[in-house]
Amino acid sequence: MTEADTNEPKETSGKEVEMQECQNLSCKKPVKVDGICEACGHDNKMGTVEDIVKTAEEDKQAVVEFDPTAAIPEIASATPFGFEDLVSEDSGVSAEEIEEEFERGDFGTLDVKDFTDFSVKDYIPKEGEFRFVVEQKFLKEATSITRLTAQVAKSTYNTVKLTLFEDRLKLSTYNTTAFSEIVIPLYKNVENLDEKQISFIFDQDVLSKIANAFVDAIIVFDFVASKQLLIIESENTRLELTTYAETDFIDYHAKIQKEPDYIGVVDVEALRQGVKYTSQFVKKDDIQMNLSLIDIREASIIGGNYASIGVFESERVAGVNLKIKYEIIDIFEKILGKLKPGSTHLFETDSFYLFRDSSLYFGFERSSFAFPAVNQFFEMKAADYTLVPRNLFLNSLLKLSVVSVDRDMLVKLGITGQGQECEIELSTRDVSGKQSNDKISAFRAAANGEVDFKTIECFINLSFLIKISSFFESQNIRLQFIGGKAMLIEDTDEENKYKASTIMSLLNEKQVEAQREVRKKTEEKAKPKDSDIDDTKLEHDHM
Repeated sequence: MTEADTNEPKETSGKEVEMQECQNLSCKKPVKVDGICEACGHDNKMGTVEDIVKTAEEDKQAVVEFDPTAAIPEIASATPFGFEDLVSEDSGVSAEEIEEEFERGDFGTLDVKDFTDFSVKDYIPKEGEFRFVVEQKFLKEATSITRLTAQVAKSTYNTVKLTLFEDRLKLSTYNTTAFSEIVIPLYKNVENLDEKQISFIFDQDVLSKIANAFVDAIIVFDFVASKQLLIIESENTRLELTTYAETDFIDYHAKIQKEPDYIGVVDVEALRQGVKYTSQFVKKDDIQMNLSLIDIREASIIGGNYASIGVFESERVAGVNLKIKYEIIDIFEKILGKLKPGSTHLFETDSFYLFRDSSLYFGFERSSFAFPAVNQFFEMKAADYTLVPRNLFLNSLLKLSVVSVDRDMLVKLGITGQGQECEIELSTRDVSGKQSNDKISAFRAAANGEVDFKTIECFINLSFLIKISSFFESQNIRLQFIGGKAMLIEDTDEENKYKASTIMSLLNEKQVEAQREVRKKTEEKAKPKDSDIDDTKLEHDHM
């Protein structure tokens, strides 16, 4: 075992090296004070977001308050560089598109607040044959939702519960933390349904494939209960498939326990926009659980990690309080795109949140954690700020991104110019060290004209900066550099009534070089040594 492997303190010229605990909570190994941890690569001189507050407090005397509505000169915008392609959308059909051709069925209740169907026990018949007919477009819409919350059962398949009513079909899935139920209309009423409803369990993956394969078809289903057989026919195609036992599906209704409390109608479009923005800052963290979530409170949607925090503020989400576990975030964002704008209601229990429109339920287990207070970060002010043309900035970043496919590639951002008119230079290097750069014009402003604008240089993750800039809508975005350790990026959209902000830690040249050295050493250690090569195998290969 080498000295580097043990990461123990070393003595230099008889003097003991001062050590500290690595600030990376998932590491915590001994490391030189303000040094780079050889175990995990964390730069302990960078500190964490909390360190930014201390630095800002030291600079309070130099802080000058300014009017954010001060007149700003117009800066020409460039043509967008195709950044729309960076945002991946779910390919499922939206509720609005479905309703253009046919009104979706409902749950058969008089009031959206009626949850009596949660107490109705499933009836899975042992005898009888039941035929129902569904249009492919509705089945495809339903499975695009249920596949998001399909339960992983005891075996290796996902299951969906189909509940048949006289005039409609309900599909239900559950995955231990979230569930969805969607009702779609039948092509024609069921004739031999003696009970009010019957249910059976089927393979969710197979049902999704059927919904996608039978394009624009009318699909006939025959459920033969005694044989656990599902016959599917359309035109010249006939499939015979097996249904599953009742035990292969969990009764999640029992977990809801009590009648949900009604919160009110929610703006699903604003919620989805805010969740999409803040989700890019959230990382899975099994140690610091209060960071491994999105927190919606006080008309703000908040998400972040040790190095960056994102906040989406809008009165359109006022009154909504949600604690969304990391595992639910992606599902939740997609489901919000399926719920009906203007008629989606929010309910909650001690352990679950429930969203419901006239034909779609979505519920998920709430987190017991809350994101730490962030106001102190976003209330910090710098003496000056820089306004950057969003399209020009984004175009420049996208051009530089072709240099490397490395998701961790850094871009060097430099701002120069003595007066208000300034120039931003962006540069990066490929793996061989070759440099690429681009320049754009920007504008700097301050509370008074006496501020001596300083040259600024820092390093930021390129792909992360592209994602943030792609979300923004305004002509110009605002950059503020705080205490030399952090950058605050803000965009305000008056039309859609929101403000999106990001605060992130910065790196300087020395820190970047130190990280490169650590990465280089790590890569060298990973290479096989000559002594590790099996001579016997070499001889065999050459025989």
